[in-house]
Amino acid sequence: SIFIMESLKGKIYDLSLHMYGCRVMQQLITVIDQKYLSQITLELKDHFAKLIEDQNGNHVIQKLIERLDKGENNGIYDVVYSNILELSKHQYGCRVIQTLLKQCNEEQISKLLDEIIKDVKDLSQDQYGNYIIQYILEHNKGAKVNKIFEGLKGNIYEFSLHKYASNVIEKALSFGTEKQRQNIINEILKQDDEMKECLLSMVKDKFGNYVVQKIIEHSDLKTRDNIIKRIESSQSLKRRDGFSKHVINYIEQLTKGNNNNSNSIDKQNKNK
Repeated sequence: SIFIMESLKGKIYDLSLHMYGCRVMQQLITVIDQKYLSQITLELKDHFAKLIEDQNGNHVIQKLIERLDKGENNGIYDVVYSNILELSKHQYGCRVIQTLLKQCNEEQISKLLDEIIKDVKDLSQDQYGNYIIQYILEHNKGAKVNKIFEGLKGNIYEFSLHKYASNVIEKALSFGTEKQRQNIINEILKQDDEMKECLLSMVKDKFGNYVVQKIIEHSDLKTRDNIIKRIESSQSLKRRDGFSKHVINYIEQLTKGNNNNSNSIDKQNKNK
């Protein structure tokens, strides 16, 4: 290890930016003794900002975050925290942020979440920022996540038709609490009451149809029946027309599955 570190001295930054060199650096960081990590960190510390946004360097930074003890990643953390919203919208920066959210101590994570939550609507609609919001919805609980749901409130229909934000709504339905899910579903149904065919617009939309499937999946039986009736009673919905076919097929499979379950229960009762 000493020989390797001596031979790489002064070359660590250049290697970290290199297509193949970055792989060597990642492997080195993975296997090297903890005491040698400080030498690597020292050589890279003035270049963290550049490395975070680099297609090769970001992998080295992530590996470094994973190996450093919690609290020892302060240099990387400070650069990210100072540019959190800009990096959240960056192709490689968003990956580094997710690694920090996984590896940092509670205080650091809390501070990062506070900054991200301020810009939920904007990040949800961003090509890369939506991944940050999705990650938080999947891996965090409590008051911070409640604020994300608050931030999404009033935008569910609009976001459901959005290329990137629709992924956030799907994730919210998959990982939210029962109450959080119900609030999303109620917002859509209320809007459908006020603005006819709001639900149908989602069914026919290339992104919205997936949200509708998630809504049906996570609804209670009464709400599910209500939603299916609204969809099936529409005169304008052609069977298997465009993107609506995905929802129609999903409903048919669901109904078929329910019928099969009912039949199996009947058979069990008869056999008793």
